[in-house]
Amino acid sequence: MSSQTLKYCPTCGAQIAANSQMCPKCGAIQPTYLGEATRSVGKLQVDPAIRDAASKKITAGICAIMLGSFGIHKFVLGLNTAGIIMALTTILTCGAGGIIMGTIGLIEGIIYLTKSDDEFYETYIVDKKSWF
Repeated sequence: MSSQTLKYCPTCGAQIAANSQMCPKCGAIQPTYLGEATRSVGKLQVDPAIRDAASKKITAGICAIMLGSFGIHKFVLGLNTAGIIMALTTILTCGAGGIIMGTIGLIEGIIYLTKSDDEFYETYIVDKKSWF
């Protein structure tokens, strides 16, 4: 490993190859950040999962701001339970709960759009954080 670029495992702190997907010491899956592109035949390639998350970030953010009371942004992120809770709260209260859900959607939309692509990927795609 002396000629390779090295990094530290965020879980156990072991020194590992920068392109490792799993830590050989603790077995932890290594996060892939937008800034850590891999080289292939002289071209930089961004992890497709992060590229997909970046498009989901914009879609979810706009949906959260525009249609937040119905929880559409939760469905975009694959958080179906949270989306159903938001939609049912708005529908079953005849729109009165929509004020609260709309406010939550607005806040979440702003949070989504202000996060970097790698933070968004880690928080909402990998960790599946449902609320705020």
